[in-house]
Amino acid sequence: MEITASTVYTPEVMIKFLKFNMFKGRFYKIKPYIYCVLVTVFIIISIIYQLFLGFQAFMTAAAIILTIACIIQIFAFLIYPKLKAKQFNTNNLSKNSYIFDENKDFFEFYNSEHDTKNNIKIKYQDLFRIFETKGSIYIYLNQISAFIIDKSQLQKDTITSITHILKVKTSKENKKYIICFS
Repeated sequence: MEITASTVYTPEVMIKFLKFNMFKGRFYKIKPYIYCVLVTVFIIISIIYQLFLGFQAFMTAAAIILTIACIIQIFAFLIYPKLKAKQFNTNNLSKNSYIFDENKDFFEFYNSEHDTKNNIKIKYQDLFRIFETKGSIYIYLNQISAFIIDKSQLQKDTITSITHILKVKTSKENKKYIICFS
């Protein structure tokens, strides 16, 4: 059975991907907030130490360094993806389409208009990892490059069929299909 899925690479889709890509599923939504909480706790502890124990120089320097680290982390997680996504022109959005077939050992990828001679065939065994989140499926070719399938642009039965095919075809390799619902 052949299943076709298409994703329009909107700035919102790219922002979600860039945020996810920073941590690749490992606490990708809560990690920056953990840093901020730790920095806040450390600043409070350093103020208490300064007032009562007199470790002023060391604790002040440590608090400043951790505050700068927190600001850099917030920039990397919240501001950088939005700046990067603005590079995509909303008038000329890229549309990628994928053809999944349960009877084949590969899936096909094509950009914009369907032209069978320009399809790129990618074997399931050559994939690096597949991450499934609540809103997207990220099919990584290597550690950096990935295809994005936006679930909000597809019907529920199509999503179920695609995830089933990907799980079956990549189940032979250890930990290739990772579910990250957070």
